[in-house]
Amino acid sequence: MQKSEIRAFIIIPFTLLAMGLVELSSISQFYFERQLAWAFFSASVFALFSLVPLKFWKAFGIPIYLISILFLALALMMGGPGPRRWLQFGSTRFQPSELAKLGYILIAARILSNRRKSQIALLLQLGLLALIPFLLTIAEPDLATSVTFLWIYFFLLYLFDISPFYLAFLVMPPLAVITSFSPILFLILFVGALLHSRYIKAGLAYTVSLLTLILLLGFSTPLIWKKALKPYQRERVIAFLAPEKYRTGSGWQILQARIALGSGGFGGKGYGRGTQKGLSFLPAAHTDFIFSSFGEEFGFAGSLLVFLLFGGLIYATLRSSFRMRDRFRRALGFGIGAYFTYHFLANVGTNLGFFPVAGVPLPFMTYGGSHLTVEAALLGLLIRALKEESSSYRILE
Repeated sequence: MQKSEIRAFIIIPFTLLAMGLVELSSISQFYFERQLAWAFFSASVFALFSLVPLKFWKAFGIPIYLISILFLALALMMGGPGPRRWLQFGSTRFQPSELAKLGYILIAARILSNRRKSQIALLLQLGLLALIPFLLTIAEPDLATSVTFLWIYFFLLYLFDISPFYLAFLVMPPLAVITSFSPILFLILFVGALLHSRYIKAGLAYTVSLLTLILLLGFSTPLIWKKALKPYQRERVIAFLAPEKYRTGSGWQILQARIALGSGGFGGKGYGRGTQKGLSFLPAAHTDFIFSSFGEEFGFAGSLLVFLLFGGLIYATLRSSFRMRDRFRRALGFGIGAYFTYHFLANVGTNLGFFPVAGVPLPFMTYGGSHLTVEAALLGLLIRALKEESSSYRILE
């Protein structure tokens, strides 16, 4: 491994953090100072995770996961009637779901490093470990954050060459629910599943079971829509599909985010001159919509820079992971890459109006200490994995 790769994993996140701090300083001096304090704390976390050998984190991943599950349960029990996503420690609020992401990545990498496990065992163990934080997080309620665990689960299975026989039964059901809103898309999915069965030369029982499952889930979507989603979640989806009809309701956030990005032009309005956030038209400019706020002040050029930096970070993470020969280090890298990919796509997709309002932080830029601390830990683990992989190459040579 080259030192340039390690430098990239320091320079890119630091640049994104600096950009986020600049934007936060134009929004609120309070948010800027709090985030700066979290940045210094996260730097110490980064140093800790990058200096301690991976064998320690491989063993300590189980306690981290179990502690995060305990904290998630405590947040549900101690919270009030509203969202129960945080634990209060004095004047500091902590979001247990962020720690759960770190714990799940570590424990999943440990399981995948075991060559003796069958694919069925991997599917069940990883699935169960993802399902527990998924259910606890969705009960907070925080649907977008809960999806993170499923995303990492599928991401790891796909990159570790799990048999397409099994993957189809994992991927097709949620797709059936999503596409059932459009008869054409649902038909395409159904035909695709049929072609998939023929391509992998599956037997009649497999094909019938897969198609039956798709049909059952597709036609039961109205029940899922009414019973599984809470009213505010349904409202967000409807507002996403037709924001112009909800200008004063849930569609307000999506419309204002689009206006902020569009009004920035190519070069932006300039630092501190954003009118959408300055006049309080853009809600949550320091959290969910910091990308739109940044785009309004720094324009298309600034937004493009954010895209390029995240694209470079994700590409470098996955590229380095594919080159790692140790299974634990490779799985760890894939899990970290899945984390950054989901958070970037979910946050920016919301700001661009591609997805309903999700409440997923943009790594390194969004205000908040819980996610920044975990992101620093993940970067430290990644750099530690690169160093140990490089050392193993030298030993072999």
